[in-house]
Amino acid sequence: REITGTPQPARQQRRPKPPLLHRLEMPLLMVELKDLAWRGRTYVVRFIYAAVLFTIACSLFYGNMQSDAAADSLGRGRLIFLQLVEIQFWIIVLFLPATTSGVITVEKERNSLGVLMLTTLGPMRIMLQKLLSRLIPMFSFLLLLMPLLAVSYSFGGVSDGLLWSCILLLFVTCVQMGSLSVLCSTWSRTTPESLVLTYVAYFAMYWFAPQFWLGGVLEIEAWGRQI
Repeated sequence: REITGTPQPARQQRRPKPPLLHRLEMPLLMVELKDLAWRGRTYVVRFIYAAVLFTIACSLFYGNMQSDAAADSLGRGRLIFLQLVEIQFWIIVLFLPATTSGVITVEKERNSLGVLMLTTLGPMRIMLQKLLSRLIPMFSFLLLLMPLLAVSYSFGGVSDGLLWSCILLLFVTCVQMGSLSVLCSTWSRTTPESLVLTYVAYFAMYWFAPQFWLGGVLEIEAWGRQI
């Protein structure tokens, strides 16, 4: 007997992706961001951060703008602007290592780092995606500061050079603190050890080279005024 069956449609073969697009894929980053999105603690931390930041900003605005004449408040925006930038600077320094210093040590503690290294990602792409998974949430925190900086800018006393220099300072500080935390996480065996090592290394650099931080930005802005 001849066995007859319904003809099955031919399967369409997927075209291979170009090498460039294949290298730009970041599956580990997507997994990390989804994991953070599923955690309820993520949204609680964001709410507390926004509440504390706006409370501090309102107290700064109220304390520096107590004047009967509206013209007396003009030019005071520089002081408020610098205070907000400094507060945000130290929040980054203290908060970002607490969320980033365990990106590699957690994998070591779970004994999953070896499995991760067996994938086709490679060490460099693993480190980069781990770093971006912590920088992207921190960049969203920085966006909460932008309306407050805009309000202080509207009061006057803040030059365009100072505005963009401080914004660049905050973003560069995020990248630097995140990179240092990931580096210390690769060297350390446990997360507390990585966290302590990150703080010690950063404050040592800050102590020996303070001109690269907020003071350096103010010096550059003053130099630009003289020119």
